[in-house]
Amino acid sequence: PSELLQDMDQLFTSASSSCASIMKSYRGAEQNKQDINGLLTTVTKLQGELSERGLPFTPYETSHAAVTTGQSEFMALMASDPLKAYTKSEAVESAVEALKALITRAIELRDSVQSTDKTIAAAQAKVDGARAQPANYKWVEPVMSATALPEKNLFNEEGGNPDVPLKAARDSLASCLDLLGKGAVDAAQKAKQTAEVEAGKASALVDTVIAARDFVLKEVV
Repeated sequence: PSELLQDMDQLFTSASSSCASIMKSYRGAEQNKQDINGLLTTVTKLQGELSERGLPFTPYETSHAAVTTGQSEFMALMASDPLKAYTKSEAVESAVEALKALITRAIELRDSVQSTDKTIAAAQAKVDGARAQPANYKWVEPVMSATALPEKNLFNEEGGNPDVPLKAARDSLASCLDLLGKGAVDAAQKAKQTAEVEAGKASALVDTVIAARDFVLKEVV
């Protein structure tokens, strides 16, 4: 009898533990369901924000469909297998959180493109301003004809032409926008950074050429 009682006690303890685990999983899945519903509502709102910025939702449709399918699957399991439903709901919630984060990054990156465009425009204005300045030919040999020399700074020497990095900046920014339209947010971020670096190179190149010219005027003439 004592052994039977001991076995019954162990059985009861095991059953109680399993029941508690099932209830915990059920409550966890129920909470995740609410969280997922809220996240999907946010994603729907973000879809509208993408559209406002001229960006399609198409690149994210596959992930969105997988999330909604997973949501239906774990909800169908909640009554029959709460433990499995909870595990699946955790995966679905992680997936929808990742989707929300990716779309949010795309929107923020698209908004920041205006700043990069201004950086490129500022570099172009600096180049234009430098080219508008009269050229200084104090160092030119007297035998050279003044009529053969340009009146303004050209900045067209090989390795000293800011148009080259400016074109690279514009091309990179265009690539950024194209990649954003494809949902390639990481690549778009890199393209944007490249555009800013190239614009900085153009601006720095103007300073370098002017500094070199001033050095020659000071040290050679």
